[in-house]
Amino acid sequence: MALVLPSLTHITVLDIAENKIGEEGSVNLAKAVKCLKNLTKLQLTSVGTSELCDVAASLAHCPLIQDVGLGWNNCGDKVAEELARVMPLCQKLTRIDLESNTVSVFGAEALVRALQSCPALKLIRLWRNKVPISVANRLSQRDTRLNFSST
Repeated sequence: MALVLPSLTHITVLDIAENKIGEEGSVNLAKAVKCLKNLTKLQLTSVGTSELCDVAASLAHCPLIQDVGLGWNNCGDKVAEELARVMPLCQKLTRIDLESNTVSVFGAEALVRALQSCPALKLIRLWRNKVPISVANRLSQRDTRLNFSST
């Protein structure tokens, strides 16, 4: 797949949810995503690896990206920090789903800081992460685009 994807530059949606790609597959996928300049949606829910930092970094090369799904992968603060770094470069980004991962207060705070530079971003889903309810409430009050609930 990683060998073919770079030649498919017209792809707008890449959904490989629930396909186990592993750590090596994640690295190869990140290299391929850099070539997908027309990508608007990337769905990687439950792909069997928490090592998605390279994939998050590759989004900086996707100027049209709008929707990123990384839920149910046990991703932690490193992935959240990398997303926070690339978010301002992705001006069309409207939604990030990090549901059911291991993002802590540290990663959630990095995301809320990055939101200041992302007026188009409407929602970051953080339900079922490692953020205490009291902190989740405080962060949600700072920016209502952070969603720590199941809906």
